Amino acid sequence: MNSENRVLAGENEMTKLWLVIAMGWYLMGPPIDDKGVVLPEAPLRKWSHVASFDSARECQTIQFMRERRAYKVFREVQDDVRTGRATIQEQLGPSADWAFASRSQCVNSGDPRLR
Repeated sequence: MNSENRVLAGENEMTKLWLVIAMGWYLMGPPIDDKGVVLPEAPLRKWSHVASFDSARECQTIQFMRERRAYKVFREVQDDVRTGRATIQEQLGPSADWAFASRSQCVNSGDPRLR
């Protein structure tokens, strides 16, 4: 391999390395149909982009926190329904929010399933 080809090969390797480093992470949420049903089996390219992060760990931490918060609200409303302070209808929003949050996923921005 001549020196010019080695330089080009080195540049290609640096480009690949930079692309891996530059890739971030997306928190993605599944689509929801017209009836409010979460569709976690839908192709990833149809999911909603919720937030972007520099690392998988940061994304997973936020995903966990969002899920816990949504579950807490759902449980509070569920308790209110049991005691008569809220109606079943009032539970639907928090229930859908929790379903959405609990099925959200952290995905590398270069994941081919996003295309």
